[in-house]
Amino acid sequence: MIELNPVTYNEVPTFSDIVNSKYNPRKTRLLEEVASVESRTDLQRISFLAESQLSIVQVSDTVKEDLQHCFTVHTQPFLEIQNAIYSPKCNPTGQCGYCVVDTAKTIDHYLPKEEYPEFSVMSENLVPCCGHCNSKKKTSSLVFGSIFNPYYSSIRISQFIQCSLSLTDNILTPSYSFIESDDTRAHLGLLHSHDEKFSVLKKFKDKAGLLLPEELGSIEIYNVCMNTDTVVNLYRQREKISIKNEGANHWRPALYGSIASYLSLPGNFPLILSHN
Repeated sequence: MIELNPVTYNEVPTFSDIVNSKYNPRKTRLLEEVASVESRTDLQRISFLAESQLSIVQVSDTVKEDLQHCFTVHTQPFLEIQNAIYSPKCNPTGQCGYCVVDTAKTIDHYLPKEEYPEFSVMSENLVPCCGHCNSKKKTSSLVFGSIFNPYYSSIRISQFIQCSLSLTDNILTPSYSFIESDDTRAHLGLLHSHDEKFSVLKKFKDKAGLLLPEELGSIEIYNVCMNTDTVVNLYRQREKISIKNEGANHWRPALYGSIASYLSLPGNFPLILSHN
């Protein structure tokens, strides 16, 4: 999972700006909703920070369609919000906010716009994600706390992903799991629920499985001119650099760390070479 930086309300156009770019009679109807939407938006920011759920407010079908129209029919103010969400300032890696594997090319509503139409264009409710994760989440009703919030989940600041290497059918294979520690234990239910929805750990394994043969080839070359400790330190350094660039809960630094740990065990350096 990834840590996204929220686009604050004073950095992008407001809901009022979007409403004023619409045409009548929709514009007139939406103007009547501005105060209510802005009030609900402030409450939702507090709710996100508190990691609690805001109740659903029933609105007429016309109002619901008008609010969703602010997202589905793009205006210049909304395009500015969209560009800010895709920007490196908000999403430094450019990867999906849910799986951290594929490129973010779509926008998902963390709280579904079908149930929370008033948050259809709220920047902190818009998650840059890949098409696969967007389709997996779809419009299903969100049980709050069942999906990792890349903007506000408090566990973002903890390392909760780990990778291990093992020999399977004489092939060195990576596998990923969640770390169980004092920092993560209270959030394991959330992490497993998120993984069940988006198959994150499998995606990590598949991605690492493509890179690992290249790394094994590199290790064979390093073996010519480096001792074991030097190679281990090299992968520890790669792990640190990758954490800085991609975050502690990305598949790549976890893979580098597992390679370093595997090589540091007695007898594993020649063993890893024999299975390359």
